[in-house]
Amino acid sequence: MPDKLSFCPAFFEDIPMLLRWSLDHAKAYETARLDWRQVEKMLDEKLRLELPDCRAVFRNGQKVGYFSLHRRPDYLELDNFWIFPPFREQGIGSQVLQYCTREEERAKLSLRLMVFSKNSKALQLYERAGFRKTALCRQSRIIMEYSPN
Repeated sequence: MPDKLSFCPAFFEDIPMLLRWSLDHAKAYETARLDWRQVEKMLDEKLRLELPDCRAVFRNGQKVGYFSLHRRPDYLELDNFWIFPPFREQGIGSQVLQYCTREEERAKLSLRLMVFSKNSKALQLYERAGFRKTALCRQSRIIMEYSPN
């Protein structure tokens, strides 16, 4: 049985790490030509604005990642989902997704996320968890929605 996870609010001090990860991730998977200085500024503003929705993920007291769960008018949005590389493929991401789907059921709203179309490992994780592709966004991203059997 996997270790139980705990979630704590992210702090202002977490923003530089989240920003670096978000920017590196976008550079690795984005196919459009972008002004990366503008992207970094936009990501920084977004992270600061949405920090109250961001949670650090802990396993046995050790921080292993982050995620944000935003309540939108018609749905919940999973965003900034990142498990640190040494802790990937250990079931942690699946446990976070299970938590999010329970929140979706409690809120009686659908659960959505956006993933880069080239991020095959993330796509596989989401599909195994019950997410289905619903739309293509900006040629490089896929919008997915949780649809339980």
